[in-house]
Amino acid sequence: INHFYYQGQNSTSKDAYGAKRLPGLPNEIFAIHPQNDSTIYFGALQGLYLYDGETAHQINDGNETPDFPVRQIVDAGKTNLWLATNGSGVRNYNYSTGQNVYYNTQNGLSSNN
Repeated sequence: INHFYYQGQNSTSKDAYGAKRLPGLPNEIFAIHPQNDSTIYFGALQGLYLYDGETAHQINDGNETPDFPVRQIVDAGKTNLWLATNGSGVRNYNYSTGQNVYYNTQNGLSSNN
């Protein structure tokens, strides 16, 4: 992974050491999960973001607003990530298909935190 640092939503320049600022990320980042040489997932107050080597964009499965805080990202094997949230339960995100499976108090968890 190239060197980078986070500088806020609309920054695109590099610092004196050549570290690239990542455009497209929100201000509150809680988790970072490098997937490969150019793909990095970020857990943020507003949800899950994917950095593809050029820019970051918010992951949205199309079923609901992606506005859920992702506090931790754990690799779950070949194509899945577990996303721990703060108040929205746990999500299993399949990055091959883009689908989320939601686990919360309505389907068995004792707490959504």
